[in-house]
Amino acid sequence: MAECGARMDSIRLEGLEFFGYHGCLAEERTNGQIFFVDAEFFFSLRALGTADDPKATVNYAEAYEKIKAVVEGAPKNLIETVAEEIASVPLLPYPCMERVRICVHKPHAPIAGKFADANVTIERERDTDMAKCYIGLGSNLGDRGQTMRAKTGEIARMDGVRPSPCLIFMRRDHGERRISRLSSTARHLSTSR
Repeated sequence: MAECGARMDSIRLEGLEFFGYHGCLAEERTNGQIFFVDAEFFFSLRALGTADDPKATVNYAEAYEKIKAVVEGAPKNLIETVAEEIASVPLLPYPCMERVRICVHKPHAPIAGKFADANVTIERERDTDMAKCYIGLGSNLGDRGQTMRAKTGEIARMDGVRPSPCLIFMRRDHGERRISRLSSTARHLSTSR
C-alpha cells in the first residue's frame, strides 16, 4: 500500500510479444498464436531515483524472461490463468514492490466477428500474510556509510526478513556543536506476525 496516502509510482513494460498455445479449442492448442502482455510494477521510486542503484529496482530483462517463461510455457485454457501466474512471479524477488497489474492480450481470439483485441487485466497486491515492520537505524561515529551498510546487511540476512532500505543524510544542531548523522528508515517484510 502507498505510504501516507501518496500515489504509488510504477514501472511499466508494455507490448511484450510472445507465442503461446493457450485456449480452450483444439486448434489453439495445436497451432498456437501471438499474445501480448503489459506489466506494471507499483512501488515508491523516490529512494531509487536518488540512489541510482540498479540492484534495488525491477530488472527489465529479468522480468521479461519470467513473463516469457509463463506465456511460452505450459498451455492454459484461460488467459485469466496466464495473467494470474504472471502476477505471482514478479512480486517474489522484489521486496519493495507493493503490487502488480498484468494485462494479457489475445488479439486473435476465436471470435466470429471484427474486434481489435480480447484481453484480461488483473491487479494483485503483495501477500497480505506479510507483516510490515519499520526499523530506524542511525550512525554518527566513524565511517557512517559503512556502519549503516553493515547493520542493514545483518538485518537482511535474518530469516523471513526482506529489507527495502532508504538512507538519509541529516545534519542536526545540538547546542554549539553540529553533528552529522546518517539515518536509515528501512521497511522490512516478515513472514511471521
